[in-house]
Amino acid sequence: MTSRVVLIFGAGSGIAKQLAETSRERGVTAVGVTRSRRAGSETADVNDVAAARRVFAAHPDATTVVSIVGGRPFMKEAPPDLDGNRNLIETAKARGVRRFVLVSTIGAGDSRAAAPLAARQPDALCCAKTRRSPAR
Repeated sequence: MTSRVVLIFGAGSGIAKQLAETSRERGVTAVGVTRSRRAGSETADVNDVAAARRVFAAHPDATTVVSIVGGRPFMKEAPPDLDGNRNLIETAKARGVRRFVLVSTIGAGDSRAAAPLAARQPDALCCAKTRRSPAR
């Protein structure tokens, strides 16, 4: 059986940290990656494409990437929600990674306005594609 290697970005706390721990318990090689040094994890600022590429280069056998990176409004650094995830997606694609899981809470709670238009107004997207008015 081939070893499964999963890169988990945003593994400093919460869901991603728990996912890494649970994956390891189930025999999966889970590599936790955080923005700042944490025990049991690697460090990379995914807003820096070179840093993201270094993680992938260190784990050429990675088969899956999970990204649960995000920022908080009070942080001074640029949040990785957009550029960081773009760097991860493009690097994973270039390295031939076949599975990419992106977890986000953008659009939940008070951040609804930050969600893409299609998520805020699903009828607008639906109807633009079919060129008909939304059913009322």
